[in-house]
Amino acid sequence: MNEHKPEPLEAIEKAYPEAYRLARRFHELYEEYAPQFGYKTREDTRAFDPTSPNGRTMARVAYEVVQEENTAKYHEGYKQGRFDQKMEGNTANAEA
Repeated sequence: MNEHKPEPLEAIEKAYPEAYRLARRFHELYEEYAPQFGYKTREDTRAFDPTSPNGRTMARVAYEVVQEENTAKYHEGYKQGRFDQKMEGNTANAEA
């Protein structure tokens, strides 16, 4: 498990704004669909608050997911030969 000390809100938004957008959207959709599945969310957390511990946690989780997805896409692209193999240090398929 990665241990992480929370950054100030401004630093988080600047470091990974896409994660905050994703966390906010996830929260909105969760709130929308929860009742359809028989789940009642807490009234005090229905509005997404990026400064709350919950909001910061969601943003951090979203950041990790985005990082993992980007890494997976990169590696898949590399395996399919979509990147310059010389730049990656792999000369097996590189031009002479």
